[in-house]
Amino acid sequence: MLMLVTSFRVNALKVAIFRANATDADAGDNAKVTYSLVTDTKDFAVDKVTGILTVANNLDRERQELYELRIRATDGGGKGPDNPPLYSEALVRITIDDINDNAPKFSLSSYTVKIREDIPKGSVVAVVSASDPDLGPEGEVVYTLEDTDNEEGTFKIDRLSGTIRTTRALDFEERQVHSLVVCASDKGNPSLSSEVSVTINVVDVNENNYAPQFGEFVLSGSVAENQPVGTIVMEVNAEDNDPPGEDSRIEYSIRGGDGIGIFSIDNKVFIKSPERKQNSASAEGQKQSLGYGRESFLKTGNDKNFTNRVSFLTQFSKLLKLFRRNDFFPSELYAAVNGRTCFIYLIISVYSKCSL
Repeated sequence: MLMLVTSFRVNALKVAIFRANATDADAGDNAKVTYSLVTDTKDFAVDKVTGILTVANNLDRERQELYELRIRATDGGGKGPDNPPLYSEALVRITIDDINDNAPKFSLSSYTVKIREDIPKGSVVAVVSASDPDLGPEGEVVYTLEDTDNEEGTFKIDRLSGTIRTTRALDFEERQVHSLVVCASDKGNPSLSSEVSVTINVVDVNENNYAPQFGEFVLSGSVAENQPVGTIVMEVNAEDNDPPGEDSRIEYSIRGGDGIGIFSIDNKVFIKSPERKQNSASAEGQKQSLGYGRESFLKTGNDKNFTNRVSFLTQFSKLLKLFRRNDFFPSELYAAVNGRTCFIYLIISVYSKCSL
């Protein structure tokens, strides 16, 4: 059996690959040669008269790279079962050369990742991967970031590995979601490419590192017993060393202490309830029921979307002197006690709260 070896690049339909040529030494009809393709294939065909082998179907090297075809040449002799026609065969081996007919294909249709806002500059946030079945440069893939949502240059991508890294610090309060488009291109001429979306969700972390602090551990103030509601008793101040924003915002409220129900607070301490206006009996009662309570000031962060929270606590003591005033007529049944003083103690706590 004769073997012919050839190779060619994928081409159009009905393109002639080569021509088979067989001769017969007989005369007349016995010397007439016809050609046929013995191998069962739909990709090639042979002309029975000329012996020309042509492409009969679209070829794809990625589907089949090598063909081995048997072409038969048959003479015209032998009209009966006892005298069959004579034939010979040739084996044609065809190798399909590659062309750049495939664009890179990503392993996923899209990528979504979550990263903490406090990761350092240069951290890896995602790795994308695309493959190209073509051979040589046509199958080599390089990656680039499209300038769609990365104008500030927050992210960069390695051209060869597809690794995406940060180029600067992230801030959840500044931006919660980054949407990128990665392009994978081969090195063919012309080059083929494909794109994929990458969504990066920034996760908020607890940046509330400092508890609010009061300038003095113990503060004192004084007020006469019959001052009108709203009278300023004293002012208290707490400071927070967290960066400006929600993490350093302080809110005040009273939750306990000997003065609960008597005083209210809004950065200052006020007399609250006219029903609790002091007389000599109530002043003495306050003096007999002195004690320590707890008073909380809340500093809240923007945590509508998060359920985990962290609080910081700072507390200080506050001493209020309630002076007895002689504001009753002599006809009262109890004696006036001029100059008597009732002491009220409060322990004030400040909570600093933010989301994780």
